[in-house]
Amino acid sequence: MNTPPAVIVRHLQNPTESEIDKIVSVLQAAFDGDLLTRFLVGGDTSLLRSKFEANVRAAVIGGTIYVAATSSNAEDIIGASIWFGPGQGSLMTKEQRAAGWDQFLETAPEELQQWWLDYFIPLMAQMSDLSLGPGFKLQQWHLLLFGVTPEHHQKGYGRAMITTVEKLAKADGVSIVLETPTDLDVKIYKRLGFNVMGQTVVTSPLGKTPMYQMMKTP
Repeated sequence: MNTPPAVIVRHLQNPTESEIDKIVSVLQAAFDGDLLTRFLVGGDTSLLRSKFEANVRAAVIGGTIYVAATSSNAEDIIGASIWFGPGQGSLMTKEQRAAGWDQFLETAPEELQQWWLDYFIPLMAQMSDLSLGPGFKLQQWHLLLFGVTPEHHQKGYGRAMITTVEKLAKADGVSIVLETPTDLDVKIYKRLGFNVMGQTVVTSPLGKTPMYQMMKTP
């Protein structure tokens, strides 16, 4: 029987372009076929790469990136997690938005732009405020994106990334919060010690899906 490679979790403070490119590819593979992800690009999968790249580059500026890999080489990254620590937030600053988000919106159809700005972003803020309390999420460790390539599922890579940040959250005396749209993910996160704090329904011209607010206090 082949022994699975050891789990290597790395904090990428100044990722190379090769590492950023690989992280984006990992996230695309991890979210392939996900309904909410289709909503986020209005069903146009050609926009997915620029959307994920915008998230990654924003985290390089004002967030935290942990990856799981089988070696220290960029091509061996098989899991990625995008975090924002206490006082940090995704796309909070002009610099973060200029790193890729503005370009993503510029290439998106006007209907999708309006969906993001007038509906989805306010809906997520409302859910977190109602579920956790106004301003609470900004003071916690927030897991924005988290994915492992399908062929490496159930090998401990995802758990290793979350466990790494749990130690940081515990040291800071705060919780970890995240949002997820699927019942399967809810079950997985519950096994990792997370609880559902609230939920809403996300609608788009493509349909609708639930969205769950979850939290764990290490």
